[in-house]
Amino acid sequence: MSDPDPTISEPGRGELRLLVAFAIIAVTVGVFARFKGLGTWPFGVDEYYFGRSVQNILQFGVPAFECGGYYVRGILLQYVAAGLQLLGLSPELAPRAISATCSLAALPAAFLLGKRMQGVTLGLLAVALLAISVWQIEMGRFGRFYAPFQAVFLWYLVFFLWYTIDRRLAGLVGMVAFSLLGILVWEGGVLLAVANLLPPFLNHDRGRLTGAQWRYLVLMLLFLFGLYWLVNIDFRQALDGRPPDYYEVIAAARGSTVAGPGRLVATIAAHPAWLLPGLILLALAAWASRWILGFRHRWLTAAGLFAALAAALLHLFLLTAAILVLLLLVKLLDWRELFDRRALPYLAALGLAGVFWLAFGLVTTLWRGDAPMSTMGAITAVAFQLVGDPDIVNMVARPWAGAIPLLGLGIFVLLGISIGRAALGHREVSPTERALLVIAVVMLILVGAADAPRIETRYSFFLYPVLLIVAIGILFRAAHHFAAPLGRPALVAAAVVLAWFALTEDVQPRHLAKIDSPEINFRVGMKPRVGSHYYGRGDIRAVADWLQAHAEPPGDLVISGPGIASLDFYYRNLDFVYVDPSDQRLGAWSCRRGTIERWTSLPLVYSREELLARIAGSPRTFLVLDSRLVAEFQPLLAHLQPTLVWENPHGHHSIMVFEHGEATAP
Repeated sequence: MSDPDPTISEPGRGELRLLVAFAIIAVTVGVFARFKGLGTWPFGVDEYYFGRSVQNILQFGVPAFECGGYYVRGILLQYVAAGLQLLGLSPELAPRAISATCSLAALPAAFLLGKRMQGVTLGLLAVALLAISVWQIEMGRFGRFYAPFQAVFLWYLVFFLWYTIDRRLAGLVGMVAFSLLGILVWEGGVLLAVANLLPPFLNHDRGRLTGAQWRYLVLMLLFLFGLYWLVNIDFRQALDGRPPDYYEVIAAARGSTVAGPGRLVATIAAHPAWLLPGLILLALAAWASRWILGFRHRWLTAAGLFAALAAALLHLFLLTAAILVLLLLVKLLDWRELFDRRALPYLAALGLAGVFWLAFGLVTTLWRGDAPMSTMGAITAVAFQLVGDPDIVNMVARPWAGAIPLLGLGIFVLLGISIGRAALGHREVSPTERALLVIAVVMLILVGAADAPRIETRYSFFLYPVLLIVAIGILFRAAHHFAAPLGRPALVAAAVVLAWFALTEDVQPRHLAKIDSPEINFRVGMKPRVGSHYYGRGDIRAVADWLQAHAEPPGDLVISGPGIASLDFYYRNLDFVYVDPSDQRLGAWSCRRGTIERWTSLPLVYSREELLARIAGSPRTFLVLDSRLVAEFQPLLAHLQPTLVWENPHGHHSIMVFEHGEATAP
């Protein structure tokens, strides 16, 4: 069902046919682009991990490494991929076919969400844009769990709205089912279990919860704790995989750079001048608490206001803002109450907390370091610290700005307008739009709080359709309003939305036409941030072909060196794997206490001295390493007289050859 909105007109029969035809054409293009040449090229690095585990399932029946432990990421997808391989699909095609199919399966859910929020026109627009989105298509061609989890997330939201707004029990059943499905697809599926906690807060009774809502929360909290415990079991290290000196090796390579909360307390204690301003701040916060206690009959509101104030006192100002926004979105607080004269002590406490921590950061060197910098540079560095936790800036804003600046800016500006309208209690904001905004804000907070290994757009990819639907809903509404006097407002508004999207980075006809070409697949000529946005790939099969033509086992020694993964899948004559001691993946890649490389089951070396000794002891050695590390390793290997004999034109792969290996290592 859709939320009624008398200000938006439904398209006429002719307009509807035109919109349906456009959506069908877009979906046809999207299907073609997702599947064209899908299994042609070799695994990317992350695809290799998934594909290797699927091979273990085919061999052992479970995703067990030969040397111990289990790889359970996307375990359901692994078994489906194994089944597809048994049906004849190649190792590369099977997981990618799952992702491409799931990317298409997300489209009906997007239609239902758009239709529900603002009618059939928005639903058709959502389908069309997501069908031809380059980002959607590229993630649909990536044999991992990002596109499948996005589909699970969107269908979860369909059931979430059924339960939260329509009060249908079938919605709750779907929520629980998709929460379970989510963690079988990706460990980030635990986010859905967090979302399960939201319905009581969206349906509160004047700031209080009913007995039934309390019972619901208790059950969902137990469910959340169970799923969180499950996804945090370290199945990979089940059989003592790390080398015995792992922590010492890593500490020596990286040094100690982490400053915990104790350092902050110690710094304040070392500056007695900050004690008096700190006490004044605490006194003002205590005074502000009198206003908060005025909401004790609406205890959810009071709890939220206390949480926002506590976050400000701990210099977590982004969290403060998010809590206040959520209080307004779920109608626990009216904006007029927040800006009432009686709320001035509360607002003053928040403002003084900001001034206190900004001044503290500028005067001390805790956050900006000892290196000299300009005043503006110092302010920027400190301000970043004040809004850096949860780290939405790094986890969402920076990667989006680097890869899709126009699209990202447009989406977040329109999202901000939607949040502002809902927070101000605009009567045209539907319950569906309000619920999707709450989901979006909560998920952005959780993504920012997550400890992701890299700063890339893929970790927020699952949110893209929801953010896009809300954004184009606002744009459609504005265009519809201005086009109403001209006639055919639905068609004109749809054209405005399509024109805006066509101007963003997510519409690239040439990219889609050459989707399976080496140029596109290997990101030739793309800026690094754009390449990582679509997921970077390298032609590891070309490396294997070169070695097959030039190396002569067993006499020659062939080493998979620093920064290289998946070579063993295409070249079967590797002798051992070298992982540099500074590599953060050492613990994950090592097995049997550092003697075996987990993915290849080959001998593992993580000592530079042993690497040099093995090269020196072989008549001829081929070392494959990441091209970006050549300059770093050449001084280390110079006395062995290496020759750089080959560089991959489609990837960061280089091959060094060492002749006369009987030379003595230092």
